[in-house]
Amino acid sequence: MTIPNRFKAIIFDMDGVLINSSDCHANAFRQVFNSIGIKNFHYPDYAGRRTTEVITSVFIHHGLKPDVNLIKHLAKQKTALALSFIRNKQPIFDGTTEMLKRLFPKFQLALASSASRQSVDLFLELSTSKSLFKTTLCGDDVAEAKPSPEIYITTSNRLSIEPSQCLVVEDAISGIDAALNAGMTVWSVTTTHTRNELITAGAHVVLKNAASLH
Repeated sequence: MTIPNRFKAIIFDMDGVLINSSDCHANAFRQVFNSIGIKNFHYPDYAGRRTTEVITSVFIHHGLKPDVNLIKHLAKQKTALALSFIRNKQPIFDGTTEMLKRLFPKFQLALASSASRQSVDLFLELSTSKSLFKTTLCGDDVAEAKPSPEIYITTSNRLSIEPSQCLVVEDAISGIDAALNAGMTVWSVTTTHTRNELITAGAHVVLKNAASLH
C-alpha cells in the first residue's frame, strides 16, 4: 500500500503492528492471573492498554478490590514474563525492518506504544531499527494511556508536525480511538481485531500487515 505524500510523519504502534507479541503478552497475563485464581482472560479485549490498567479492569470485572500494591507487583511480574517470552521468541513481523528502511528516506518515523520502556527498547534491539525512528514514546512517557490522544499529540509535538499530516498505524481499538481523538488519519492491521471491527472503530484503511507499506 502506497502512503500518500500529503503525510509528513508515520507513527507506529508497536505490539501487533511491528512485532507479533500478542501471544507473549496474553500468556504472561494468563500466567499472572492464574496465580491468583483468575481464569478465562481474553487478551483482545484489553490490547493496547497499560498493564496496570488491564489488571485493575480485570480485578473490577471479577469483583475484587483493586489493591494498588498488589497490582504493581502483578504488573512487574507480567512485564518480566512478557519480556522473557519476546526475547526467546523474537516475533518481529517478517519484513518489518525492511519496511521501516524503505519509508525512512520519505517520512519522519515515530513509535508510540502503551508498552513499557523495557519492551520498546527490546523491540528496537531485536529489529535493529532504533536509528530509523525520530522519536519513540512508551506508556511511561504520558499521564494518560490510550484511548486518550495524549501519546499521539505528544508525538506530533516532538516531531513538530501537525496532527493532520500524521498517519498512524494501529491494531487495537483503543489505539484507533486515541489517534482519531488526536485528529490523525488511522490505518489498521488485522492482527488483533477483524476488518469489520476496525472499520466500525473508525479506521480509514485496513491492511493485512504493515510490511507492505511503501
